[in-house]
Formats: sequence, structure tokens, C-alpha cells
Amino acid sequence: MNKSKSFIFGLALVLGVAGAFTTKASKTIRKTDPVYWTFNGTPAQVNDPSKYSYSQDDPGCAGDGDLCAIQANRSSSNPNQPNLSTASGQEYHTPQ
Repeated sequence: MNKSKSFIFGLALVLGVAGAFTTKASKTIRKTDPVYWTFNGTPAQVNDPSKYSYSQDDPGCAGDGDLCAIQANRSSSNPNQPNLSTASGQEYHTPQ
């Protein structure tokens, strides 16, 4: 009887210690904050999400007055494109 109690106690101790060091796989966290997207199309293509490319930082605008960047959430169906309905800011090229 003592051996079985010791065995059960030892097993519980080993499982408890092992459980303390077990890590769970991290969940993929989707950022819902707007990010910058550089516009690479013509003025007629501003509503085409494929004409935007992700920009880690504010791309800055210089040029002739056309749209150059927006801030918007990633599209849920294609995270490499913006969700244009969530655009919260637009930047235009500043005339030089």
C-alpha cells in the first residue's frame, strides 16, 4: 500500500512539474490597428485594393498632388491588401 501511495504521489509530482514547463502554441494575433499602405496605381484605380502595398512606416509624400498613401486595416480575406472601407487617413503628394 505504501508503494502505491508513493508511486501515485511521485507520478503526480512529475506531471505537475512537467505541466509547469509545458508551453502552449501562441495564438496568431491579428492586429486591427490601421497600417500604412502606399498607393501604386493611377487616380482611376484608388478603389482597387491590389494597387496598394504595405508600408511599415509612413511613406511620406512628395510629387504632384495625387493620392500616395492611406491608413487602413488589413483585409480579412487578403492580409496583403487594405480593407478600403476602414481607411482612416489619406495622404497626397505635395506639389513641388
